[in-house]
Amino acid sequence: MNSIKKYTKWFYLFLLVLGFENGATAQQFLSKDKLKRYVDYFNSIDTETVKNYVTNDKAYDWLASNIPLFECPDTAIEKIYYYRWWAIRKHLKETPEGFVFTEFITQVNHAGKYNKISLHELIEYTVDDGRKSVIVFTPTNNSTTVTETFEPEPQTPAEMQKEFCQAILNNFKKYVENN
Repeated sequence: MNSIKKYTKWFYLFLLVLGFENGATAQQFLSKDKLKRYVDYFNSIDTETVKNYVTNDKAYDWLASNIPLFECPDTAIEKIYYYRWWAIRKHLKETPEGFVFTEFITQVNHAGKYNKISLHELIEYTVDDGRKSVIVFTPTNNSTTVTETFEPEPQTPAEMQKEFCQAILNNFKKYVENN
């Protein structure tokens, strides 16, 4: 079960990176009606005690412009997909250094300066057990170098973790080059 949870986080991170670059492509084929229904539902059950850059009243417009649409015969998966996007936009903050996605919605004492995800530049995050990971996107001529550093988890051999991360990066590279 823990390995599924771990790989699910990587999958959502992969979707996050892809979604902001390619969100418009799915909109050519799919209707935004389901997105609207899900956002209305999620907003109706949220007290919105913290308001960051994209508030609930602006959630639908922001999501409709920034995420890939998704339809699936399994409505539970579809609902989870839209909930994850609906929830992640709550982490978008405007800082003096620009927009960042933070790991925490509210300020916490144990986070770094912003504990951030900076579009086209940087993703920093902390996994459940406290290990840190940093992914840096460095433009070089007509390409981008993606460098990931992370604290390996002690139960899985470091080489296996490295191969897993490299496979994700290879698939990401293939996707970018073909789209």
